[in-house]
Amino acid sequence: IRPGITLNPRDNLVSMIAVTTGEEGFDDVNNNGKYDSGEPWDDLTEPFVDANDNGTWDPDERYVDTNGNGRLDGKNLIFDSSTLIWVNERLLWTGMPHAKDAIGAEPVMRIIKPAAPPNITHYGYADVEFLIADPWFNTMAQNSDSDGCHTVEASDRPLVNMLPSKANGGWLFTYPSPTYVAFTLKDAHNPFNVPPDPAYGSPLGFSVPIVCTTTSSPNQGYVVNVVISSITGTVL
Repeated sequence: IRPGITLNPRDNLVSMIAVTTGEEGFDDVNNNGKYDSGEPWDDLTEPFVDANDNGTWDPDERYVDTNGNGRLDGKNLIFDSSTLIWVNERLLWTGMPHAKDAIGAEPVMRIIKPAAPPNITHYGYADVEFLIADPWFNTMAQNSDSDGCHTVEASDRPLVNMLPSKANGGWLFTYPSPTYVAFTLKDAHNPFNVPPDPAYGSPLGFSVPIVCTTTSSPNQGYVVNVVISSITGTVL
């Protein structure tokens, strides 16, 4: 993708076609190795690029003029044993773009829970849930078992710890996008200490940066660490 060129702004989906010479596909019902009249076949139109994904050709879309008559011809209701056969494919560009293409393109994050900054009591918990997607609302690539989200601790003695969600075990995947992420924030005090850890005595504010790791190609090491946002709240 070249900087400044908008392809499919709706969802970053890129359409392409592959064209070659051959015969239209058919069901060889009698298994004699050739097309016989009456057998089902794939009646193709002339090749075209469905750039806007609406399932049909529009006047501003590119096409291959097979017979040179200056217009796109549709299905001719005849089995063609020698013509241009083609297939339409779509590629989804997902993940974070190159810096030259990233102007104004930031990850999408929406916090579902809690509705307000959490107040965590002594030894208490707070469940956090959010949705993330790439700038085009596609699911972020997740091709490694180590992919997921974690906190960046602000000090050696953090006020809160991040745990896998008790409800769903961390990452959950939804198709299509975005991706649902859930985890639990816990007061860093240990309830099993003897004597018990004292409470802080007064409310203390915390801010926990959330970093999500996504891997597009584990074989070539294309790992992206995306700082999504910070979860802020108070430990009582």
